[in-house]
Amino acid sequence: MSEVGNTTTTETFSVDAAMKAMPEHDKKALKGWYWYDWGNQAYALTVMTVIAPALMANLYNLATGTQSGDTFYAYILTASMLLVVVTAPALGVIADRMPIKKKLLKWYTVAGVVFTALMGAAPYFGSQGYIILALMYAIGTVGFTGGNVIYYSFMPYLAEKRCMDHVSSRGYAYGFMGGSLLLIFHLIILMGPFDWDTNFKLAAI
Repeated sequence: MSEVGNTTTTETFSVDAAMKAMPEHDKKALKGWYWYDWGNQAYALTVMTVIAPALMANLYNLATGTQSGDTFYAYILTASMLLVVVTAPALGVIADRMPIKKKLLKWYTVAGVVFTALMGAAPYFGSQGYIILALMYAIGTVGFTGGNVIYYSFMPYLAEKRCMDHVSSRGYAYGFMGGSLLLIFHLIILMGPFDWDTNFKLAAI
């Protein structure tokens, strides 16, 4: 038992030493990787979990006079995920075999950011708002997920293999903190001194 404990302690010190010994430009790249997850997970926690489902269901119900908005959102989410499933393998191969990771990450991120911002305009389209939101959401989700595929393909180049668990855990922590803080901010907005629809417009924007 003590041998196992000693081995674990030695490995921990070895990983810490390897991380500290990294060149400054590698440390900078690693921090950039962490901060990307900080901002990126805001989409998963805020848009996909809170804002889009409620806003899309509300717009659909208002436009159709039904109460099946949640079902409509489920269909849009499923269609978005199917599109991701179809494109992700090819994207992963391209990212691994061609030296265009940064460009791909840039364009997928830009698509995710732009179409997420455009979701906030959906309520202004009246009875067509839920259709606009569905389109913006589908494209934004592809941007978010495609960016994640590229993002994770950087891992083997950021640190030594023995440091991968450390790097992955740190990235997860950054993403969780960033997403949680933005979610709290949006929940505060949603409880602000505005009518229900205005709250969602502000949060989506």
